[in-house]
Amino acid sequence: MLPTGLLLALLSLSAAGSAQAQLPSTGRLRAEVGELKNTNGQVCFSLFKNGNGFPNNAEAILETQCVAANTLTTASISVSFEGLALGTYAVSVIHDENEDGELNTGNFGIPTEGFGFSQNPAIQMRAPDFSEAAVGVVGPDSVTQVELVYY
Repeated sequence: MLPTGLLLALLSLSAAGSAQAQLPSTGRLRAEVGELKNTNGQVCFSLFKNGNGFPNNAEAILETQCVAANTLTTASISVSFEGLALGTYAVSVIHDENEDGELNTGNFGIPTEGFGFSQNPAIQMRAPDFSEAAVGVVGPDSVTQVELVYY
């Protein structure tokens, strides 16, 4: 017969193992954007898994979701990326005012449409690195808020 203390320790380890077995293996990342400059076009959210191609290479995008800007009934808009393996991701967002699927630029490559990234990294004379925009999906629900920049 096992001593009572040892029996309790084994039972608690068994219960801890059961709790760990129920941890989610996938999660959802909700990306939210606040105020838009106008309701022209669409707002497109693109999800990236790593820095290879972030944020400019369309082939590196895991998923893109676009929402018509003129259908917005609230001051903010959000999309959810479902069934993601737990890990690190980054989101880029464009306010595609002319619905051509691209971030249009003018003189000297300055964007003429709104854009932003998860974690709202400081916008400099270059696109942010993946690590600057990285957001962790560590459980069933994660959220990132993106502030769009307009020039």
